[in-house]
Amino acid sequence: MGFLGKLGLSKSSDTEKKSAEKPGKETPKKRSGKKGTKINGQVPSEIPMPSGSDGAPSMDKVSLYIDILSKAQTDSDEGAVRIVRHLFALSEHKNDCCDSNRRALVHENSNKLLPVLLQFLQICDSGSQEQYLCLLVLNNLSIPDENKRMISLDCGGVHVLSRILCENPSCHLVAIILVNLTFADNDVRKELIRQNSTNQLIGALTFALQVSMAPKEKAGLVNDVLPTQKGAFSPDLLLKSINDTASNSIFGYSMDPSNQLFPETARWSVCALKNLTRPPSDRAAIVAILDTSILPLILQVVTVKTLSSLHDAESFGDTVSHSTGTPMASHPEDTSASNNNSTLPPLVISLTESAEDSNAPCTWEANSIQDASLFLLLHLACCQEARGALLQSKAVHILCSIADYGIASGDALRNGGKGSLNHTSEEKLIQEFQCLKARMALSCLLGGEGHYGQPRAHISSSIIRSDDSAILILPDEARLMVELFANTLHQRSKNGPGGYSGTSFPPKIVLQAIRCLLVTISNQRTFMSSCGIKLTSLLVKALAKHCFTDDPSIDATAAEHACFSLYLLSNIGFLRPFLPEYYEEDDLVAKVLSSYLFLAKTTPPGRHAADQLLRRLPFMIFEGAITSQEGTVASDFEFDSKLLQEANDIIIQPRDVGTKPLEDIFDRPILRSRSSKQGEPEGRKVSEYPSALYAVQQLSYGSTIVRHNEPIDDILIANNIASSANGLGTASYNYTWTWKDQAKKEVQKPSAGFFTKDEPFSIFGFRCG
Repeated sequence: MGFLGKLGLSKSSDTEKKSAEKPGKETPKKRSGKKGTKINGQVPSEIPMPSGSDGAPSMDKVSLYIDILSKAQTDSDEGAVRIVRHLFALSEHKNDCCDSNRRALVHENSNKLLPVLLQFLQICDSGSQEQYLCLLVLNNLSIPDENKRMISLDCGGVHVLSRILCENPSCHLVAIILVNLTFADNDVRKELIRQNSTNQLIGALTFALQVSMAPKEKAGLVNDVLPTQKGAFSPDLLLKSINDTASNSIFGYSMDPSNQLFPETARWSVCALKNLTRPPSDRAAIVAILDTSILPLILQVVTVKTLSSLHDAESFGDTVSHSTGTPMASHPEDTSASNNNSTLPPLVISLTESAEDSNAPCTWEANSIQDASLFLLLHLACCQEARGALLQSKAVHILCSIADYGIASGDALRNGGKGSLNHTSEEKLIQEFQCLKARMALSCLLGGEGHYGQPRAHISSSIIRSDDSAILILPDEARLMVELFANTLHQRSKNGPGGYSGTSFPPKIVLQAIRCLLVTISNQRTFMSSCGIKLTSLLVKALAKHCFTDDPSIDATAAEHACFSLYLLSNIGFLRPFLPEYYEEDDLVAKVLSSYLFLAKTTPPGRHAADQLLRRLPFMIFEGAITSQEGTVASDFEFDSKLLQEANDIIIQPRDVGTKPLEDIFDRPILRSRSSKQGEPEGRKVSEYPSALYAVQQLSYGSTIVRHNEPIDDILIANNIASSANGLGTASYNYTWTWKDQAKKEVQKPSAGFFTKDEPFSIFGFRCG
């Protein structure tokens, strides 16, 4: 297992991705104490094991250990210290029974060990060998999932550890234990957040992060603010004491790990914050993190900087993106909406510059502070409450510089936009993974509200980008996204550089990102042309898991994302394969959709999507099969025996077949116009759509234009629009429809000027109305 296992980093957690440095890299704060208990500035790399005279450590003696440890009054009690050594020997990875011992030590003997161990920890001198030994035992015990609630909540371990972290931020082992404890099930994480007012975990982690990233020359000032009375302080108040009026640390930050006071503590603190926000997270966690005003620092950590090839790259907001229309990011304190589109001098990239960009994504290995920070930003972007703060903080520009790095960095441009010349294959894999995470965050941030089938945007339109370029994906990105979806849905890890554990991404995050990417027609076409039947197969399987197994990882919202994504992709499924032949057999997909349609917990957008898909199925193309090949496991895209049995038990009730689509509704651009209403400027207002089928979306579900008294049939509406454009007397929905290729010259071109700001966005970039 190596030293990482010795520190107690669970194999099931993300922290197994990168070997932790040996303890001793960071100097603990020295405290007064008895001779012989000091570490003298270094944490020992080897813990003294019990000698022969102590007797061999034994699980049969735990009740005796508890009794001796409970009577200790100081950390100089040799008997108590010897007991802690025995506990370490029983729980460390070298012990063949370490897994069962770790569980038994916490849950047997009437759960008495943990309270006395935490009690002894609190009387240990900060930075002492005894404290470190006690922390190692706690670290080992924090690994099993069954122990996390007992340690963190029932015995108040998080409350104690949060205070110790603030007292001695140099001891990154405390932060590692908190990472283990926060990598827990959703109920434990929610309870930790509910108790945040008392345990003040988020305040402690934020304080430790800010102090740890202070420049080394500020060590004296930092030492002066660290609490001197053990536990008799509030981490939240401590955090406020080091922040200025703009909520920045009074010590400042160094982005150079070699110049930071405690870089290991900094990265593990961000890992713990990342864990607390993993969906499905308590919204209170998001709000609490935003209240600490740490967002600008997190964004600064992931800001890609260039060297002399870019102008004034000293401020973290100066970024570059290839995305069309991406404004330059300004300084972090300049977050007003009015300045969102302010321009700086144009970036000039020197094609002869050989120096590498600073903080490049290819260097962000698993569990680096940048990797954890980008995960944290992705989690925030998934939450509606955080989107306004992210947009105001120029997160779009910073995330764009990451997502587009492979084709827009200085070194990539020197290679004609084909990627870096100097990166190894391993670095390129890491870069692809980090760029994909940034694209997912952008998709949730920009495609998460106001689009077809989604709630109206709660964010001022003045701070939303006017184009979708930031979320447009390339075929390679689409394939990586589908690979991630397959691995996540089956809780399977991806090994090697750019890899991740099977639990790094909750399926709900991936489904939300996919749905948000599909708000653009370009992305729909990219997915369908590069990996279409793979994606649609996985979406059907995810929906089946929700219907037939009540999989907790696929809740009602995640199921809505899956079904609505299928619905959006089905617009292309009339002309090219929508699903493999496998799903047409025995009406398999129809059984899944019918089951989902009538579930009580199905959301209104999900129900509309399922109904429309059932109407369209007779006209969709089912063709081809998915075979196993490199990066593809064929069984991923089919039902397992349990899902198949559940589906076969479904009896589909007869229902009316949907309207057969006319050929004209596909791939023929159409114009919608109407005369000015009273009080409006004279002239016709014209909107352009890629086809009559896409023009339906503003007249279908959730429309503020058309009120439907009967069940909606999108294809019927599209047929009516096409017939109206052909001059037939069908329903026109109070608009004039004209084929673009037949339009007269006097018809005005589309203009954004006539849209009102409070109208919702449609999937194709225009506003509804």
